[in-house]
Amino acid sequence: MLHPIFARWLFVDFDGVLHPGLAGTLCYRDRLEAFLLEHTDIGVVLSTSWRLHYTHDELRRLFSSSIRERIVGVTPALPDSTRAQRYSEIQVWLRRHGGGRRWAALDDDETLFPAFCDELVLCDSARGLRPAHLQKVAGLLGLPAAGVMAP
Repeated sequence: MLHPIFARWLFVDFDGVLHPGLAGTLCYRDRLEAFLLEHTDIGVVLSTSWRLHYTHDELRRLFSSSIRERIVGVTPALPDSTRAQRYSEIQVWLRRHGGGRRWAALDDDETLFPAFCDELVLCDSARGLRPAHLQKVAGLLGLPAAGVMAP
């Protein structure tokens, strides 16, 4: 299924991105949501391992109603032995749902991506999502960076 209203994709991990480590607090969700509200043509795909334990609808309910509809899916689960596993999962999703568009991934584990993956915005797992990461996402997606410095 193609998603024609979204010109860009953002793949989002939770642990080490939306909260430090495995805290489970989603304490940086508001930071991500503010960025998404500013840039309305970004569709969100959840690449987090949480997708293996919760349904798409359960995961969407973790976000505010203002962006919930923009969370269009989750990446497929590939075998753990898959090389650059998360990147490969993203590539499968893109082939099925609308490749050919700019994309970026917010993640804290570079081993799940090929070396020098330009689309990866690597977060420090102990600190999580920072405004500088959102500036980098904006750059990768060809968006103006204004407003991403807000907490």
